This record gives sequence, C-alpha cells and structure tokens, in this order.
Amino acid sequence: MAKDFSYSGIDFLTNMESSMQNYNKFIIKQFGNLIVGNNNLSVLDFGSGIGTLPDLFFDNYNVKTDCFEVDKSLIHKLQKRGYQVYSDMSQINKLYDLIYTSNVLEHIENSKTVLLELVTKLSKGGYLAIFVPANKNIYTSLDKKLGHFRRYSINELRHKLDIPDIKIIECRYVDFLGTFAWLFTHLKRFHSTNKLSSNLFIIYDNFIWPITRFFDTKLGLQKFLGKNIYCVVQKID
Repeated sequence: MAKDFSYSGIDFLTNMESSMQNYNKFIIKQFGNLIVGNNNLSVLDFGSGIGTLPDLFFDNYNVKTDCFEVDKSLIHKLQKRGYQVYSDMSQINKLYDLIYTSNVLEHIENSKTVLLELVTKLSKGGYLAIFVPANKNIYTSLDKKLGHFRRYSINELRHKLDIPDIKIIECRYVDFLGTFAWLFTHLKRFHSTNKLSSNLFIIYDNFIWPITRFFDTKLGLQKFLGKNIYCVVQKID
C-alpha cells in the first residue's frame, strides 16, 4: 500500500460504523475467537480505518490493539482515539499473536507482498485472520469507486497464502445473500451517485444479515457462495 494512499470511502466507513453494528460485531467475533480467554496477547489491526474494529475488539475482549494505517487523515482519527498507529511495516519492531485485516487487501495492488510482510510480524503459533470481498463476477462500479483492485476467489486467496512456515486453518465464504445485495448496488439508480445511504445499511444489518447468517450456517451455503471470504492462517515456525 502506497505511503501517500488516500482512501476514497471515508463516508462509507462512517456509515458502516454507525449502521452496521451486527455485521461489525460478527467480524470481530471471528477474529476474537482466535484469542478468547487470553487478554495478554499482542494484536495488530492492519488497515484500521477510523477505528471501528479496534474499538469493538477492546469492548469485547479487553485487548487494546495496535493499528496500521497509511491514510494521513485516518491516522489522525486513530490517534485521537488513543491508538498506537504505524504507517510503515519497518516501524514495527515486535511480533504479534494475532494480526487481523478486514476489507483492506482488495485496496492493495500487490497484496501478496503485504501478506509476506504480515507473516514476518507473527509470533510462532500466531494467527493471521483475513476478511475480504469475494467473487469477481459481482465487481461493480461501487467497488471501483472504493478503490478495490479485485474481489477474491478462495482459490486466489489460498494461492496468495502459499507462504513458507504457515498453514491455512480455514477458508470459507461468508454472507450468501450479500452476494445479491451487492449486485443491487449496480442498478442504474446507483450509477450516478455510487453511494449507499445509511438507511440501506440499517435495513441490511437488521433484516438481511440475520437471514444470511441462517443461510450460511444452518443451510451450509457458505461452502458455495458469499459476498466475502474469511480465512485464517497460523505461523508454524
């Protein structure tokens, strides 16, 4: 990620924080489950944005994460929230028990290089947890506006994670119905604005999200399709 990177979707992040509480809590639970019962571990949030997930991580697990962010305006917001913020991997002189990243790698053209760097910052037995957009067939104008280089397939992500000294613990789709909800943003009414209102976020979070969780877990559809991919790797040496 370029040091002069400027994120074009800050309004998107703000809407997500205020209107997608159930969705955000789900993501943090996936990450937090990897360290549950041990609040003395070191954790890094890679691509921390405005601090939504670090705040939730602390609220739920009483662990203050470090943050990595390169957008200067977002760094300022994170620092105001009291976080240690790094903007260059060379600044980090410690190892982490958990590094997580949510909806960030798609903004990085050469994400393989970043994954290699992140693995070097893991302690032995440490986890790297990844949440990214899935399915290149639903790449829309909104993806482009938000600065997404890609949407991933499981095979592509597994290929990028073909890194010495780590093993893939799990890699699965998330949010079956979200696949079709994201396509909804490609309708003509959004082409002129490329924006989603907070009302749509609220509707999705309170009504669609509970149903899609049922589809994912009870019906097992996360094996076949989803708006996102969740993947965990562990450093074994």
